[in-house]
Amino acid sequence: MGLILVKRNKQAKNSHLHWKCSSCTKSKTAYDESFFSLLKKSPRIIKGLIKCWSGQLTVSKSISMIQLNLEEKICSDVVSSLFYRLRQMASLRIDKANFRLGGVRKIVEIDESMYARVKFNKGNDLKRAQVWVFGLVERNEPDSRCSMVIVFNRESLSLLNIIYNTCEIGTLIYSDCWKAYNKISSFKDYKHQTVNHSYNFIDPDSESLSRCCKQRFKDMNGCTKR
Repeated sequence: MGLILVKRNKQAKNSHLHWKCSSCTKSKTAYDESFFSLLKKSPRIIKGLIKCWSGQLTVSKSISMIQLNLEEKICSDVVSSLFYRLRQMASLRIDKANFRLGGVRKIVEIDESMYARVKFNKGNDLKRAQVWVFGLVERNEPDSRCSMVIVFNRESLSLLNIIYNTCEIGTLIYSDCWKAYNKISSFKDYKHQTVNHSYNFIDPDSESLSRCCKQRFKDMNGCTKR
């Protein structure tokens, strides 16, 4: 078995190191059956994107970094797909049974959002299922964490059960004025503040926005229509 350099195609700039069997002529790279084989991109591009993901760069900024530093063109679908796989791998390391947010003197913002909603009620996406997601995100923390749960309804019983199982006692919770949140501080020792979007988008006292999760997903462009 010998080592040879092979290009993926004639237009490719980079060559891959292959081990080629002298008897059966079959070849194999060091990246076969590994994470690098999931995408048809060179390992240096994938490693560059992993660095971008680790630095929490958005999809558009990651594309710009690859073009600037590696002089390679890459589309947003490839970056979104890789970021999705990385998030899936990272989620396997989370201890979901003992995962908690907030605590004394800590702030957690909560909000619900519907994905796959179609604007103006037009287009083929009308046939897609509408999915409600309930999100909780820590605020003003150097290592802020978040949790998102798919819910079948936005009733008080469903949302409060998630809050009580996720947030530590003593947490200050920011939310909008959705009626399901009215009883947050009734059963457990939570502090609860709200922002009424009919009067203020940003609360003048607490600066509660209730949009951190939505803005983060918009910047990442990390969810595909699957």
